[in-house]
Amino acid sequence: MICPKCGKEIPDGTVCDCKATIQSSFDQQQTQQPNMVLGTAKSTFSSQTFFVGIILLAVSIFFSLLTIGNGYNFVSIILDVVTIIAFFMFYSECKKSDIERFDIKSIKIYNIILKINIVLAAIFSVLALLSIFLFNLIKDYIIDFINENLTDVFNSEAFASRMQQMKEMYPDFDFMSFITSDQFISIFIAILAVVLIIVLAITILYYSKILKTVNAIKGVIETGVENPFVSTFVIVMLYIFGVLSIISGVTSLLSFAGISSLSAGIAMIIIANTLRKYGDNMKMLSFSNSNNNNYNY
Repeated sequence: MICPKCGKEIPDGTVCDCKATIQSSFDQQQTQQPNMVLGTAKSTFSSQTFFVGIILLAVSIFFSLLTIGNGYNFVSIILDVVTIIAFFMFYSECKKSDIERFDIKSIKIYNIILKINIVLAAIFSVLALLSIFLFNLIKDYIIDFINENLTDVFNSEAFASRMQQMKEMYPDFDFMSFITSDQFISIFIAILAVVLIIVLAITILYYSKILKTVNAIKGVIETGVENPFVSTFVIVMLYIFGVLSIISGVTSLLSFAGISSLSAGIAMIIIANTLRKYGDNMKMLSFSNSNNNNYNY
Protein backbone atom coordinates (compact mmCIF):
# COMPACT_ATOMS: atom_id res chain seq x y z
CA MET A 1 0.00 0.00 0.00
CA ILE A 2 1.00 3.61 -0.50
CA CYS A 3 1.17 6.11 2.36
CA PRO A 4 -1.34 8.85 1.53
CA LYS A 5 0.83 11.48 3.24
CA CYS A 6 4.29 10.93 1.81
CA GLY A 7 3.70 8.47 -1.06
CA LYS A 8 6.06 5.89 0.41
CA GLU A 9 5.28 2.21 -0.22
CA ILE A 10 4.64 0.37 3.05
CA PRO A 11 3.38 -3.12 3.99
CA ASP A 12 -0.38 -3.54 4.18
CA GLY A 13 -1.87 -2.86 7.61
CA THR A 14 1.12 -0.90 8.87
CA VAL A 15 1.54 2.75 9.80
CA CYS A 16 4.03 4.91 7.94
CA ASP A 17 6.86 6.49 9.90
CA CYS A 18 5.91 9.90 8.55
CA LYS A 19 2.52 9.69 10.26
CA ALA A 20 4.16 8.79 13.52
CA THR A 21 6.41 11.80 13.18
CA ILE A 22 3.48 14.10 12.41
CA GLN A 23 1.49 12.64 15.26
CA SER A 24 4.40 13.25 17.59
CA SER A 25 4.60 16.85 16.38
CA PHE A 26 0.87 17.21 16.94
CA ASP A 27 1.17 15.89 20.48
CA GLN A 28 3.87 18.46 21.11
CA GLN A 29 1.60 21.18 19.71
CA GLN A 30 -1.22 20.04 21.99
CA THR A 31 1.12 20.31 24.95
CA GLN A 32 2.09 23.84 23.98
CA GLN A 33 -1.46 24.93 23.08
CA PRO A 34 -2.61 25.86 26.63
CA ASN A 35 0.40 28.16 26.98
CA MET A 36 -0.43 29.77 23.64
CA VAL A 37 -4.08 30.29 24.60
CA LEU A 38 -3.26 31.75 28.01
CA GLY A 39 -0.56 33.92 26.47
CA THR A 40 -3.04 35.30 23.95
CA ALA A 41 -5.56 36.11 26.67
CA LYS A 42 -2.94 37.75 28.87
CA SER A 43 -1.51 39.83 26.04
CA THR A 44 -4.97 41.15 25.17
CA PHE A 45 -5.85 42.22 28.71
CA SER A 46 -2.39 43.55 29.54
CA SER A 47 -2.51 46.23 26.86
CA GLN A 48 -1.92 49.85 27.80
CA THR A 49 -5.30 50.74 26.36
CA PHE A 50 -7.08 48.38 28.74
CA PHE A 51 -5.05 49.81 31.62
CA VAL A 52 -6.15 53.32 30.65
CA GLY A 53 -9.74 52.07 30.73
CA ILE A 54 -9.27 50.79 34.29
CA ILE A 55 -7.70 54.11 35.34
CA LEU A 56 -10.65 56.00 33.87
CA LEU A 57 -13.07 53.76 35.76
CA ALA A 58 -11.20 54.55 38.96
CA VAL A 59 -11.38 58.27 38.16
CA SER A 60 -15.10 57.95 37.54
CA ILE A 61 -15.66 56.26 40.88
CA PHE A 62 -13.50 58.83 42.68
CA PHE A 63 -15.53 61.76 41.37
CA SER A 64 -18.73 59.84 42.06
CA LEU A 65 -17.65 59.61 45.69
CA LEU A 66 -17.43 63.40 45.76
CA THR A 67 -21.12 63.52 44.83
CA ILE A 68 -22.14 61.09 47.55
CA GLY A 69 -24.70 63.57 48.81
CA ASN A 70 -26.55 63.33 45.49
CA GLY A 71 -27.81 59.79 45.94
CA TYR A 72 -24.62 57.77 45.52
CA ASN A 73 -25.37 55.11 48.12
CA PHE A 74 -23.06 53.13 50.35
CA VAL A 75 -23.71 49.79 48.60
CA SER A 76 -22.71 51.26 45.23
CA ILE A 77 -19.53 52.63 46.76
CA ILE A 78 -18.49 49.24 48.12
CA LEU A 79 -19.32 47.37 44.91
CA ASP A 80 -17.57 49.90 42.68
CA VAL A 81 -14.42 50.09 44.80
CA VAL A 82 -14.14 46.30 45.00
CA THR A 83 -14.70 46.08 41.24
CA ILE A 84 -11.83 48.47 40.55
CA ILE A 85 -9.56 46.52 42.90
CA ALA A 86 -10.46 43.31 41.06
CA PHE A 87 -9.74 44.96 37.71
CA PHE A 88 -6.31 46.11 38.85
CA MET A 89 -5.56 42.64 40.23
CA PHE A 90 -6.60 41.08 36.92
CA TYR A 91 -4.47 43.49 34.90
CA SER A 92 -1.48 42.91 37.18
CA GLU A 93 -1.81 39.15 36.72
CA CYS A 94 -2.02 39.56 32.95
CA LYS A 95 1.18 41.63 32.95
CA LYS A 96 3.19 38.78 34.46
CA SER A 97 5.41 37.00 31.96
CA ASP A 98 4.60 33.53 33.32
CA ILE A 99 2.20 31.98 30.79
CA GLU A 100 1.73 28.76 32.74
CA ARG A 101 0.19 30.23 35.89
CA PHE A 102 -2.63 32.65 36.49
CA ASP A 103 -4.15 33.59 39.83
CA ILE A 104 -7.90 33.85 39.22
CA LYS A 105 -8.75 35.56 42.53
CA SER A 106 -9.62 38.76 40.68
CA ILE A 107 -12.05 36.91 38.42
CA LYS A 108 -13.68 35.20 41.40
CA ILE A 109 -14.11 38.56 43.16
CA TYR A 110 -15.67 40.16 40.09
CA ASN A 111 -17.85 37.09 39.67
CA ILE A 112 -19.25 37.67 43.16
CA ILE A 113 -19.81 41.38 42.44
CA LEU A 114 -21.79 40.52 39.30
CA LYS A 115 -23.96 38.04 41.18
CA ILE A 116 -24.67 40.65 43.86
CA ASN A 117 -25.72 43.13 41.17
CA ILE A 118 -28.00 40.53 39.60
CA VAL A 119 -29.61 39.77 42.97
CA LEU A 120 -30.11 43.48 43.72
CA ALA A 121 -31.66 44.08 40.30
CA ALA A 122 -33.94 41.07 40.81
CA ILE A 123 -35.05 42.39 44.20
CA PHE A 124 -35.86 45.80 42.72
CA SER A 125 -37.77 44.06 39.92
CA VAL A 126 -39.91 42.21 42.45
CA LEU A 127 -40.57 45.47 44.28
CA ALA A 128 -41.58 47.09 41.01
CA LEU A 129 -43.99 44.25 40.31
CA LEU A 130 -45.46 44.59 43.77
CA SER A 131 -45.95 48.30 43.20
CA ILE A 132 -48.34 47.52 40.34
CA PHE A 133 -50.59 45.56 42.68
CA LEU A 134 -50.21 47.83 45.69
CA PHE A 135 -50.55 51.24 44.07
CA ASN A 136 -54.27 51.33 44.93
CA LEU A 137 -53.28 51.55 48.58
CA ILE A 138 -51.47 54.84 48.04
CA LYS A 139 -53.56 56.24 45.22
CA ASP A 140 -55.63 58.47 47.48
CA TYR A 141 -52.50 59.77 49.18
CA ILE A 142 -51.01 60.65 45.79
CA ILE A 143 -54.10 62.61 44.82
CA ASP A 144 -54.05 64.44 48.16
CA PHE A 145 -50.35 65.17 47.69
CA ILE A 146 -51.00 66.66 44.25
CA ASN A 147 -53.81 68.82 45.55
CA GLU A 148 -51.89 70.00 48.61
CA ASN A 149 -48.39 70.52 47.22
CA LEU A 150 -49.06 71.65 43.68
CA THR A 151 -51.64 74.30 44.49
CA ASP A 152 -49.26 77.11 43.59
CA VAL A 153 -48.57 75.49 40.24
CA PHE A 154 -52.24 75.02 39.49
CA ASN A 155 -52.98 78.64 40.45
CA SER A 156 -50.15 80.16 38.44
CA GLU A 157 -50.87 82.32 35.40
CA ALA A 158 -48.78 80.09 33.15
CA PHE A 159 -50.76 77.02 34.17
CA ALA A 160 -54.07 78.86 33.81
CA SER A 161 -53.05 80.03 30.35
CA ARG A 162 -52.10 76.51 29.36
CA MET A 163 -55.40 75.16 30.67
CA GLN A 164 -57.26 77.76 28.65
CA GLN A 165 -55.42 76.63 25.52
CA MET A 166 -56.30 73.02 26.30
CA LYS A 167 -59.97 73.95 26.71
CA GLU A 168 -59.97 75.74 23.38
CA MET A 169 -58.35 72.77 21.67
CA TYR A 170 -60.44 70.14 23.49
CA PRO A 171 -63.62 71.85 24.74
CA ASP A 172 -65.19 68.59 25.91
CA PHE A 173 -62.15 67.43 27.87
CA ASP A 174 -61.57 68.51 31.49
CA PHE A 175 -57.80 68.19 31.81
CA MET A 176 -57.66 69.32 35.45
CA SER A 177 -60.15 66.71 36.55
CA PHE A 178 -58.33 64.05 34.56
CA ILE A 179 -54.88 64.56 36.12
CA THR A 180 -56.37 64.28 39.60
CA SER A 181 -58.62 61.35 38.77
CA ASP A 182 -58.18 57.73 39.79
CA GLN A 183 -57.87 56.75 36.14
CA PHE A 184 -54.92 59.05 35.51
CA ILE A 185 -53.10 58.01 38.68
CA SER A 186 -53.64 54.34 37.82
CA ILE A 187 -52.31 54.75 34.29
CA PHE A 188 -49.36 56.85 35.44
CA ILE A 189 -48.24 54.39 38.13
CA ALA A 190 -48.74 51.40 35.82
CA ILE A 191 -46.62 53.00 33.08
CA LEU A 192 -43.95 53.97 35.60
CA ALA A 193 -43.83 50.43 36.97
CA VAL A 194 -43.63 48.86 33.50
CA VAL A 195 -40.80 51.18 32.47
CA LEU A 196 -38.96 50.39 35.69
CA ILE A 197 -39.39 46.65 35.15
CA ILE A 198 -38.07 46.90 31.58
CA VAL A 199 -35.02 48.83 32.75
CA LEU A 200 -34.35 46.34 35.54
CA ALA A 201 -34.86 43.39 33.17
CA ILE A 202 -32.28 44.84 30.79
CA THR A 203 -29.98 45.38 33.78
CA ILE A 204 -30.34 41.75 34.88
CA LEU A 205 -29.73 40.52 31.33
CA TYR A 206 -26.71 42.81 31.02
CA TYR A 207 -25.07 41.57 34.22
CA SER A 208 -25.96 37.96 33.36
CA LYS A 209 -24.26 38.27 29.98
CA ILE A 210 -21.21 39.85 31.61
CA LEU A 211 -21.13 36.96 34.08
CA LYS A 212 -21.30 34.45 31.23
CA THR A 213 -18.47 36.24 29.42
CA VAL A 214 -16.33 36.38 32.57
CA ASN A 215 -16.91 32.68 33.19
CA ALA A 216 -15.88 31.93 29.61
CA ILE A 217 -12.63 33.87 30.10
CA LYS A 218 -12.11 32.08 33.42
CA GLY A 219 -12.56 28.74 31.65
CA VAL A 220 -9.97 29.68 29.03
CA ILE A 221 -7.47 30.58 31.73
CA GLU A 222 -8.10 27.43 33.76
CA THR A 223 -8.17 24.90 30.91
CA GLY A 224 -5.98 26.50 28.28
CA VAL A 225 -8.63 25.69 25.67
CA GLU A 226 -9.59 28.56 23.40
CA ASN A 227 -13.15 29.84 23.74
CA PRO A 228 -14.01 32.87 21.61
CA PHE A 229 -17.29 33.58 23.41
CA VAL A 230 -17.83 37.23 24.25
CA SER A 231 -21.40 38.45 24.59
CA THR A 232 -22.32 40.71 21.69
CA PHE A 233 -25.10 42.13 23.85
CA VAL A 234 -22.55 43.26 26.44
CA ILE A 235 -20.34 44.90 23.82
CA VAL A 236 -23.29 46.72 22.23
CA MET A 237 -24.60 47.89 25.61
CA LEU A 238 -21.13 49.08 26.62
CA TYR A 239 -20.96 51.17 23.46
CA ILE A 240 -24.46 52.56 24.07
CA PHE A 241 -23.83 53.31 27.75
CA GLY A 242 -20.44 54.75 26.85
CA VAL A 243 -21.80 57.17 24.27
CA LEU A 244 -24.66 58.26 26.54
CA SER A 245 -22.25 58.78 29.45
CA ILE A 246 -19.90 60.83 27.28
CA ILE A 247 -22.76 63.02 26.08
CA SER A 248 -23.95 63.47 29.66
CA GLY A 249 -20.43 64.26 30.81
CA VAL A 250 -19.79 66.82 28.08
CA THR A 251 -23.02 68.67 28.87
CA SER A 252 -22.01 69.01 32.54
CA LEU A 253 -18.23 68.88 32.31
CA LEU A 254 -17.60 71.51 34.99
CA SER A 255 -19.19 69.37 37.71
CA PHE A 256 -17.88 66.31 39.53
CA ALA A 257 -20.77 64.29 38.14
CA GLY A 258 -19.89 65.39 34.61
CA ILE A 259 -16.24 64.36 34.96
CA SER A 260 -17.33 61.03 36.43
CA SER A 261 -19.76 60.41 33.59
CA LEU A 262 -17.24 61.36 30.91
CA SER A 263 -14.53 59.12 32.40
CA ALA A 264 -16.93 56.20 32.73
CA GLY A 265 -18.13 56.62 29.14
CA ILE A 266 -14.63 56.52 27.67
CA ALA A 267 -13.76 53.55 29.91
CA MET A 268 -16.81 51.61 28.71
CA ILE A 269 -15.85 52.08 25.07
CA ILE A 270 -12.27 51.00 25.79
CA ILE A 271 -13.45 47.88 27.62
CA ALA A 272 -15.87 47.07 24.79
CA ASN A 273 -13.03 47.34 22.26
CA THR A 274 -10.81 45.13 24.43
CA LEU A 275 -13.48 42.45 24.75
CA ARG A 276 -14.09 42.54 21.01
CA LYS A 277 -10.36 42.22 20.34
CA TYR A 278 -10.13 39.32 22.79
CA GLY A 279 -12.96 37.52 21.03
CA ASP A 280 -11.33 38.07 17.64
CA ASN A 281 -7.97 36.77 18.92
CA MET A 282 -9.61 33.66 20.34
CA LYS A 283 -11.43 33.05 17.05
CA MET A 284 -8.18 33.33 15.11
CA LEU A 285 -6.47 30.95 17.52
CA SER A 286 -9.35 28.50 17.32
CA PHE A 287 -9.33 28.67 13.52
CA SER A 288 -5.57 28.11 13.43
CA ASN A 289 -5.77 25.09 15.74
CA SER A 290 -8.68 23.69 13.74
CA ASN A 291 -6.64 23.88 10.55
CA ASN A 292 -3.70 22.19 12.27
CA ASN A 293 -5.97 19.41 13.51
CA ASN A 294 -7.37 18.87 10.03
CA TYR A 295 -3.87 18.73 8.63
CA ASN A 296 -2.67 16.19 11.16
CA TYR A 297 -5.69 13.96 10.80
